[in-house]
Amino acid sequence: MTDHFDPMEAKRRVDNASRGHKQIMLGRNYERCHDALRRWTKLSRSLAELPALDRAAMREIERGAHG
Repeated sequence: MTDHFDPMEAKRRVDNASRGHKQIMLGRNYERCHDALRRWTKLSRSLAELPALDRAAMREIERGAHG
């Protein structure tokens, strides 16, 4: 086997490595975005429940004050 430099083979290897790296980075970005979205969804649900909790707390306070 002769050991010669094949520019097309080198380009193919670089392209494949680059493509693999991009896929890994896209995957990581997706995971990061997905985690952030999940945390935001939890937070927004908690925030949506606050007015109901406030009303319940106010009723408890009023009941305690008048009871």
